[in-house]
Parts: sequence; C-alpha cells; structure tokens
Amino acid sequence: MFSATVLILFANLALAESRILVPSVSVKIDDHNQFKLESSDDQYTLTADHDSGYLNEKVEEIAPGQLQVNGEYKQTFVGPKPVHLLVIYEAGRNGYMAKYRIWNMESLSVKLPANFLKSSAG
Repeated sequence: MFSATVLILFANLALAESRILVPSVSVKIDDHNQFKLESSDDQYTLTADHDSGYLNEKVEEIAPGQLQVNGEYKQTFVGPKPVHLLVIYEAGRNGYMAKYRIWNMESLSVKLPANFLKSSAG
C-alpha cells in the first residue's frame, strides 16, 4: 500500500505540465523510519529517513516545463566494519552531476602532547 501511494505521487508529478502538482504526505513508521513529501507552488521536497540512512531531495520548477533537482542520499552498509555511502546529486538544464563519497569509520583515539596543542594555537 505504501509503495503504491508513492508510485501514484510520482506519476502525478510526471504527468504535470507546467506546474508541480504533488500533494503533501507524511508517514511515520517509527522513530527511525519516516517519509515526508511536502509541496508548494513551484517545488516539492522529499525526505525519507530510515535506520541506515536518509534521502533529501528538492525539485523546483525554474521555468515552465524545466525542473531543477538537488538531492543527497546517505546509506550505511552494516557489517564488521560499517561502510558509508554519500551521494550528492543535481539535475537540470546542464544535465546530471553526482558526487560520491565512500568511507568507513573506526573508533580512533589519538593522544597529542600538550606542547603540540599549544604550538598549534600560536
């Protein structure tokens, strides 16, 4: 049911001619999983938060029939050493551009001598 609702919302967007026609929807599954679609006259924002990441997207009509999309997607792949993926993307008049960043974080503790900190401060 949830995926059918999302599909209908995006179908409305695809069929809209010169104006973005997207109803506002907010679904909260629990404290860690929620979906929000908010609309205004010439733009909409989509936010989806879940246990292992998030999606933030803004679609704006910059001219009749021309959309500008900006978004950010983060996903954490859980395992012995979790890996994080961040994608920042943009699509519009100049085409599509995406920046990717992949990293893993481990607990790192570094002890610096007091003299180092004093000399760094000036």
